[in-house]
Parts: sequence; C-alpha cells; structure tokens
Amino acid sequence: YKELQNLLFVGNVTTLKGVNLIASAASKFPHLKFTFIGKVCNDFNTNNLPKNIELLGQIEHERIKKYLNDADVFIFPSYTEGFPLAVLEAMSVGLPCIASNVGAIPDMLEEQGAFYVEHNVDSICDAIDKIKDIDLRIKMGSFNFNKVIEAYNSDKVISDLFDLYKHL
Repeated sequence: YKELQNLLFVGNVTTLKGVNLIASAASKFPHLKFTFIGKVCNDFNTNNLPKNIELLGQIEHERIKKYLNDADVFIFPSYTEGFPLAVLEAMSVGLPCIASNVGAIPDMLEEQGAFYVEHNVDSICDAIDKIKDIDLRIKMGSFNFNKVIEAYNSDKVISDLFDLYKHL
C-alpha cells in the first residue's frame, strides 16, 4: 500500500457499468490514473476522455492479474449486477473497493470492504477522497482478502452447494 495513484475498472466498458461516471470523476482527479479493462461498447463515448484514463480494451486474463496487483483501488459503480467475478478477483488480491450497492456486491464486500456509491459523480468523488487514507485502504483490502479465503474457497462453496441441495 502506498499513496493513492491507480484506480482500476474491469468489465464491459459501458454506461450500464457506470464507466461514464468514472470518466467524469477522473477529470476531477487529474493526478490519479484510471484504467479501464474490458470490451468497449458502442454506448460509451471515448471521445474527449480525460488524459488520466487508460483504456486498454479486452486483454488476456494473465495481464489483468498484473493490473489488479498494481492497482490501489478497484472501482465498480455498476447499475445492475448479479455476482460479479471482477469484484471477487479484486478482493482476492486485497484491493479495497468503490462500488455500487447492487446485486450481490453488498454481500460480497459487506460494509468493511467498500465505499458504496450512488450513481452520480459527486458520490464517486467523495468515495475517492475518503479512500485516499492508507490505513483505511489497508483495513478494507485485508477484509476483502480474508473474506475471499473464508467464504469463497472451493471447499466452502462446494459444501454450501451440497447443503443447499440436501435442503431442497
């Protein structure tokens, strides 16, 4: 953990995932780097993006791991989700998160692992300001890493599935 420098988004680069909100927030933090990884969809306007946004498109999974390890924060203000694996992968490398409170995200990250944002630029900017605190990022990242180890390891998931099957 170091001074906040790199924020990472992984997923389809589409307005449905809130990347337009991230782009607007990025313009207010020119000293921070925002990296978007994923298929760039037609509904996201890539013209006039702030210079501090790196738009990588789709890349190999092994390269995504490198970006996850290099990031300081995972940002995911999606409008709708099920169980986003990108969030789980961010948690697995101990990243604190800025995310929307939709789908399974609150169950995955709980209150200790993320700042939850509304779908507006001010909310995202407030979360970025708060997450600059190194001690807080360490605490949140540690929680996320431990949550993955405890709740999402293969033995636990398989056991839970068998229990559910027996119950049905």
